Amino acid sequence: METADNTEVIEAEGIVSDFKPENETKVVKYSVTMAQIAKLQEEYKEVPKDLTIKANYELVRKAASHLRTLRTDVEKRRKELKADALAWGKLVDGTAKEITEKLLAIEEPFAAAKKEFDTAAEIAKREAALAEEKRVDGIAERIAGIKALVSVHVSSSSETIQKILNELNIIGLTVPSWAMEFADKADETLKDTIGKLAELHALKLQQETFAAEQAAAEEARKIKEEEDRKQREKEVEEERAKLAAEREAMEAEKVRLAAEQKIKDDAAAEAERKRNEAYEAERKRLADEQAEKDRLQKEKDDAAAAEMAKIKAEMDALRKAQEKPVVEDTTPQSWSSQDVEKEAPAANVAATTPPVEAQAGAEPSEPTTYAEDYRAAGNAMLKYIGNKAYTKALLDAIINNEVPNIQFTGVITK
Repeated sequence: METADNTEVIEAEGIVSDFKPENETKVVKYSVTMAQIAKLQEEYKEVPKDLTIKANYELVRKAASHLRTLRTDVEKRRKELKADALAWGKLVDGTAKEITEKLLAIEEPFAAAKKEFDTAAEIAKREAALAEEKRVDGIAERIAGIKALVSVHVSSSSETIQKILNELNIIGLTVPSWAMEFADKADETLKDTIGKLAELHALKLQQETFAAEQAAAEEARKIKEEEDRKQREKEVEEERAKLAAEREAMEAEKVRLAAEQKIKDDAAAEAERKRNEAYEAERKRLADEQAEKDRLQKEKDDAAAAEMAKIKAEMDALRKAQEKPVVEDTTPQSWSSQDVEKEAPAANVAATTPPVEAQAGAEPSEPTTYAEDYRAAGNAMLKYIGNKAYTKALLDAIINNEVPNIQFTGVITK
């Protein structure tokens, strides 16, 4: 039979189970029997490949619809039978599941084929729409790109802008081939852009001409500055060389003067050295002379002392022989010039005698008076005799050659 939606329904006896609720046997009946399933399997054993063929597509559609209806009817019947009892429900579920699985095994290839075709068709439709959208967007983008050329190349050179104008003129010849239904809009945009770029090109030419003139002037200025700089450097270098030459000459003069000064200093040092050597030699000579004088004087003093000791001894002997008493002398134990003038013989006061050094072979000195010699001899004898009166008597006796065994040397002359 057929349902309200013209779906064909096959009525068949259900599967009979051994379940007997309340000791009664009940038959579970579904609208699809195993025999019908076998028949359906045979009927729908092959799914048509090419669904673009209307008959094949209709066969697939009706098969899927028919099998779906049978399957849903079984499900409805299952629910009705299950309501009686849980055990009956299990029987119903198991039977329904078995039938469903078998029906699905038949249905699924048809459903999958339909779904695959519908999906592929939808994808193709969507891809076609996307391709169309892309085509339209591409035309719009190209028109927008042409329009944007003015703003893009506002800072470009006149040469670059001229190249763009040449390209746009070529593009203008091919507008119908790529703009298609948007050819009018593309042509209008192209003409507007070419006009604006032509104006921009003219402006750029003016700017570049002015910039070239400015650059030339700047280059000339830089060249002049460089020449001036080189001239200044040359002058500075010449001045530096001049100063260096002057410094070198000054250094040479300084060296020369230093050399001359060194010669003078060396000569002065040599003269000073020689003076020092001469001074040292003279000092040594004088010291040696003085030492020799001191030695000779010591020899004379020693000889005089020995002589005086001898005289004293002889005088002592003479005194004892004469047995004359000696009066104690209370006068000062030295002679002054007044004593000599008063006591010495008047005839000898003004007499002079060469100094003792001349008799000893020494260098001559200033001549002395008799009084000076007399006083010196008296003082020398007085140191050893100790009595002034006795010393005077002895000295006068010696001078007058009155003392035996004493030969007067003539130092004191009358």
